[in-house]
Amino acid sequence: HTSKVSIKDEPNCSERDPAPSKRMETQNSAAKDLSLEYLKSAEHILEEITEVKVLESIVTHSTLGYSGSVDCVANYRNILCVVDWKTSSRPRPFLEDCYEYPLQVIAYAGALNEDPFYPFKVSNGLLVVAYTTGEPADAHFFSPKDCLNYWENWVARVEEYHTLFANDLSNVC
Repeated sequence: HTSKVSIKDEPNCSERDPAPSKRMETQNSAAKDLSLEYLKSAEHILEEITEVKVLESIVTHSTLGYSGSVDCVANYRNILCVVDWKTSSRPRPFLEDCYEYPLQVIAYAGALNEDPFYPFKVSNGLLVVAYTTGEPADAHFFSPKDCLNYWENWVARVEEYHTLFANDLSNVC
């Protein structure tokens, strides 16, 4: 007598999802529509971006011990900036609405300026918030003075993190 193992009610792949390609088409279409809304939203800002030097690149600040992926370094209104792109379904016309995003822009600028891979320095930042609705994006420009203020806050935060992290490690041993 030979025994056969079978699992009942276990549908094969085609039975589990009769139309996976149709579902993928719908998802791709929705993503494409959303991407078009973001482009529409940021169009007026993109027109003022020139001389792109960096796109989606890793930057490292070895002295402070952090890395990140900078979205863009380019001229905005003829001023070299670190550009960070964000998306939102809600308006963010004021920096207060942007949470920690300004610190992120400045962290990228600091890392880029310290990273020997990049042969230029950046002292301005631009935070662009594009909207799912296609409404015009908000652009928040950071002057060198603004960048310095955010940089001091960022460095204090990094130092606090390292102090806390060092204390956590001392408790382990």
